[in-house]
Amino acid sequence: MHLSGADLRETFPRCRPDPALAREFIGDLGGTLERLRAALADPARSPEQVGVAAARRLLLAAAVLYSSVSGRWSTDRATGARMLAHHHPGHASAADTAMRWSALVPGGPVTERI
Repeated sequence: MHLSGADLRETFPRCRPDPALAREFIGDLGGTLERLRAALADPARSPEQVGVAAARRLLLAAAVLYSSVSGRWSTDRATGARMLAHHHPGHASAADTAMRWSALVPGGPVTERI
């Protein structure tokens, strides 16, 4: 998506999503899970705030990881929920719940990354 200035997209090399690129983009999921668990134990954080952060991270990770399967790059949470449900039908309900949670803004805008 071009926002301003010279549009350089045509000069960039083509990049097809692959598992290695997806893993690099997503980062350390294990570390993220540890931070989310610690945030749940922190009395200063609401469980809803942590739930929203967890849902958003899960769906981003699903969208990016399944981009390498579909060959079409995406970071869209709804795409992540659809792909997760498609590839893991037993988790379709959890993907739907995560999608609903990801749209919540508990107690106002989420300004701090967990």
